[in-house]
This record gives sequence, structure tokens and C-alpha cells, in this order.
Amino acid sequence: MNKYEITTLGRKLDLKNPNNRLIIQLATLVTISALVFYLIITKEISSSFVYGIKAGITIFLLWAIAREMDPDHESAAFIPVILTLPHVIIFGLHPIFPLIWFLLLLRLVNRSTGAKAGIIDSLAILSIGAFLTYQLSWVFGTISALGFFLDGRLSSPYRGHLIPAVLLLLYSGLALIHEITDVVMDMALLKIVAFTVMILLALPLFTNRDTIISIGDRTGERLDEQRIKATQLLAVFSVSAFMLFSTASDGFWPLVWTIPASAGLYKVLLEIKQMRT
Repeated sequence: MNKYEITTLGRKLDLKNPNNRLIIQLATLVTISALVFYLIITKEISSSFVYGIKAGITIFLLWAIAREMDPDHESAAFIPVILTLPHVIIFGLHPIFPLIWFLLLLRLVNRSTGAKAGIIDSLAILSIGAFLTYQLSWVFGTISALGFFLDGRLSSPYRGHLIPAVLLLLYSGLALIHEITDVVMDMALLKIVAFTVMILLALPLFTNRDTIISIGDRTGERLDEQRIKATQLLAVFSVSAFMLFSTASDGFWPLVWTIPASAGLYKVLLEIKQMRT
């Protein structure tokens, strides 16, 4: 058995890379800042430590997810981190479980490690997706199903993932029936503005024709361009669904909507810089 057959979605964190060192330092700083902030507000030491640690983990996960959106430009992953600092430190938005699920799902599709998902990876996405569907919203199950479906249909497909795709789709359908009385489009002005900004800023991701140069962590082979595009589409679609259809994700979308928006914005700024030079 290949040593990567069990789990393959964990990417290397090489501390020789300055971006990796920077996110560790930034996450540590956020942890301390959030801890001190919460300690001042509540005067509770133990809960302040938990608050700070959750804030640091949240920031790290946001960076990791953003890195999956545009693997060729790792610096762009710091933009959503900076934009979401007030939410994480002051307002205490720490949806760690949904963020882990989203990170694994994007890696399932883009295969940024260079390898197919292993058994543990598939089970983790399936179980977390089902749990979040049960606890929060049918949207999690539907998007999980779409991720498995894409992995089973794109280049070098893993056909076995069509099975969890069907299972999750059926389960999310049952959850939707259960929630049907509460399912309405949330037309709150803030969401509509954020949704519009995200879509407009994310457009350069889909019009970009640059060749992907990033390589898989485990294989050293160039990443598949079709899968990278599919991952970007999946991310934008997922965030849009959370913003418009799931009030249960109000602690999730204010963080993740900045990821596709920031990736698109970075490409625009990069093109402007290249034109000037």
C-alpha cells in the first residue's frame, strides 16, 4: 500500500518558506491579541485562552483555504486574513469545524497535494459534511456532494467518490425537506452588497488564462488546471449558497466571502502592476 493512500490531503508546511513563517507568526499574534481582548472583557482566564486559541486556528485555516484558491500566488492568501481580523478578534467568529470541512473539500477537488484523497480524507469530508448538514443546514450536504461529484468526474477521476456524492445529496435533500419552512432567500442588504462585490472581484479568476505553475506537495508534478478552475468555481458557488440560502451560516460566510474576492482582487492588482512595468 502506498503510504499516501490512507490520507493525502495534508499539505506540507515548510518553515523555510517565508509565507509559511509569516502565517505562523501572524496566527500567534492573533491568538495573543484575542486572548488579551477577551480577558479584558470577561476577566475569565480559562475561557480567554480558549478564545485566543480558536482565533489563531481560525486565522490559519482562512489562510490555508485562500491558498487553495490561487496556488500560484500564495501572497494573495494574506488579504482575507487581514480583512477578517476584526471579525475574528473582536466579534469572536471562530467556525473552526466548517472551515476544516471547506479546506478539505477544496483540496479534494484541486488535489493541491498532487494525489487523490485517501480513505481517511474521504470519510472525514463525508462525516463532517453530514454532521454540519444535520446541525446547521442542508447547504453543507449539497456542497459536499458537489465536491465528491467533481472529484469523480474531472481529470484522473476517482469514480468511487460518486457514491458519497449520491448519499450526501439524498441526505441534504431530506434535510431540506425538514427545513423547507425556513428556507427563503436572505435578501439582507449587507449580504447582497457582499455577494455583488464578491462576484465582481472574483471574475478575473475565471477569465485568467495564465498557465498553472504550482506543483503538488507530494508528487512534484504540476497541478491540473481544470481542477484549479473547478475549485475556484466551487468556492464561489459555495459561498454564494451560504450567503443567500443559509441563515445558520451567519458565523461562516462573513469570513469566507473575502477569499474568492481577495483572490480576484490580487489578480487585478498584479495585472495593473505588470502593465505599468
